[in-house]
Amino acid sequence: MKHYLIIENNIVTGHVQTNGAVVDPRYVEIDPAQINPGAMIGRAYDDGQYNEVPQPRLETVADFISRFTDDELGDIETLAQSNKRARGWVQWLKLQMAVDLDHPRITGAVQLMETAGVIGAGRAAEILS
Repeated sequence: MKHYLIIENNIVTGHVQTNGAVVDPRYVEIDPAQINPGAMIGRAYDDGQYNEVPQPRLETVADFISRFTDDELGDIETLAQSNKRARGWVQWLKLQMAVDLDHPRITGAVQLMETAGVIGAGRAAEILS
């Protein structure tokens, strides 16, 4: 019996056993004596390597906003009144159900706020940690 892992978008999504060969680039034959098929589901696949997929660091918008001081939030609002990019980011943030602390739009905006002096030196790393 042959064992195959099903790979979709570089993620292991399933496992099949068959008596015949499977000719499909999404199927990778494995030896179940060396690889536990069930333990591979959900892992990233890259040229024979199976790696954990990093989980996003999600939190509610309210929890994210609470990382800022009241003064910083006021300064962000003031900046958003005169700066289109800041205003767009604040509006985008308000529409989110959750915040991924590693999303480029979050990290970039927070780092830009530090560079612009809206939040103090070293605060971007603290806010994003």
